Amino acid sequence: MREMETDTSLDLVVIIGAFLLTASVIAWWSFNSYFGGNYEELLIYRGNDGHCDTATNGFGVHCWGDYFTLRFDSLFSDPHPAEAIYPLGSRLVRIPFWIFGKLIGYPFEIASFLIVSATSCLVPLFLATRGKSLIYRTLVITVFGTCGVGFLATLDRGNQVGLAVLPLFMICRQLIREVPSTGTVSVWFSFVGVIKPQFLVLLLFLFVFRKLSLLVIPAASSIATFVVTQIFLGRGIASISHMLKSQRNWSLAGTEEMDYPTNYSVYRLLVQLGIDIPALGFAVPLLLMSMIIVSRIAKNQRLFPADLQFGVLCMVIFGTIVYVYYAVLAIIVIALAHYKNTGVEDDTPAVRVRHLMLIFCAVVLNAPLVIANSWLGLSSLAARNVWPLVTTSLIFLATLGYGLDAVLDAIQKRGTRRGSQVA
Repeated sequence: MREMETDTSLDLVVIIGAFLLTASVIAWWSFNSYFGGNYEELLIYRGNDGHCDTATNGFGVHCWGDYFTLRFDSLFSDPHPAEAIYPLGSRLVRIPFWIFGKLIGYPFEIASFLIVSATSCLVPLFLATRGKSLIYRTLVITVFGTCGVGFLATLDRGNQVGLAVLPLFMICRQLIREVPSTGTVSVWFSFVGVIKPQFLVLLLFLFVFRKLSLLVIPAASSIATFVVTQIFLGRGIASISHMLKSQRNWSLAGTEEMDYPTNYSVYRLLVQLGIDIPALGFAVPLLLMSMIIVSRIAKNQRLFPADLQFGVLCMVIFGTIVYVYYAVLAIIVIALAHYKNTGVEDDTPAVRVRHLMLIFCAVVLNAPLVIANSWLGLSSLAARNVWPLVTTSLIFLATLGYGLDAVLDAIQKRGTRRGSQVA
């Protein structure tokens, strides 16, 4: 495993993260107390979203809508409209909670789900900060874990993205090894594929290792797990096309008209620039990821921790609608920051600056700061705010700069090698 990163830059990261959290508290207080707004609703969504009976299934006036809409009557029952966009294989992940609810009651079902989700989100920070002081570990876990907007939103909505955080981190830890374990990578990818299939784009990084078994086995196992569980639980191959159609209809929903304020998708950023092409929400992040993959292959290099941080940030802006709970992926970026991103050819000040920019993007993504358009004299407070657009812009620019630098460096070194061979 790579050595731990030096403390100086990480201390600065923690300080900036704490500062932004403080600014978020001030913004929350000002917005609610002085402007009569609802900061939590603007940032995430209203607590009582109508998806459950708060008298029997809520906590006060709060309903964990994302979790409740994914509940099922039996493993083989037809999915509700909200569940139709998820792989039916995710039921196998949620069935322990479902059984718990049947035996003891829904409050214990949702409580167990939230505890497991919280654990999945926080364990990467515990693992990454081993060997650090207790004060430092506490600050990192508090600033980038329990007080981060992704963590809070994931638990607030009961979204199952929290269950994917630990598997994704374990995948990244494997990919920064000289020789990743094919079996371990395959198991974690298979697990991720039935929770959030879009995260399987991380499979593309396996091309860097130029080892057929390491590419084919994880890809085949994750795809097979998805297909087999979908057909088996959906009672036919038609369930796959039904899910894909539901996902397509959902992804093409008008993001600007929906009363979800936060959307980190690069597509939404492009819409603000007058480019309304939904496919670019998928194509742009994939193009960015291909820059790193091609450059590492061209230079015959392994993957660096920063490459995986880069890949995780690309997943944050991937798609057409990316709600605030996907900011929980910032935890993986911060955790990976505790492993050195140095190598014989790449340990330069310029590369380290671009690496720090990726970490800074995660710090910004982590902060639950909302700058409502109404504060700036702009319209449509209900569905828009400035901070997500700032965040997405920073992620796009940082990943673009990191990717272009890697490609240009590969071209330069390739030209140098050819020149030396001619000479």
